[in-house]
Amino acid sequence: MATVKRNKSAEKRARQSVKRRRRNRTYKAAIKEVVKTNRAATTKETGEAAAKKATVVLQRLAAKGVLHKNTAARRISKLVKRAAKLA
Repeated sequence: MATVKRNKSAEKRARQSVKRRRRNRTYKAAIKEVVKTNRAATTKETGEAAAKKATVVLQRLAAKGVLHKNTAARRISKLVKRAAKLA
């Protein structure tokens, strides 16, 4: 059960946090989806295509501030390395 907000600013912060949480959950789901697709790739072509798509998604979210830019870069690097290993 939520606590009762005592003033207008606390009520507004609560509304904003609900909106942000909903938005961030959508973004995080998108990240999980592209990473899962990349890990499921079995051929070099599908791996590279999945890595390219993941790169676009991760860079966009880093630009929006959902992810730190270094976190996005690290994840992209891992995914590209994994795609390169495929035969």
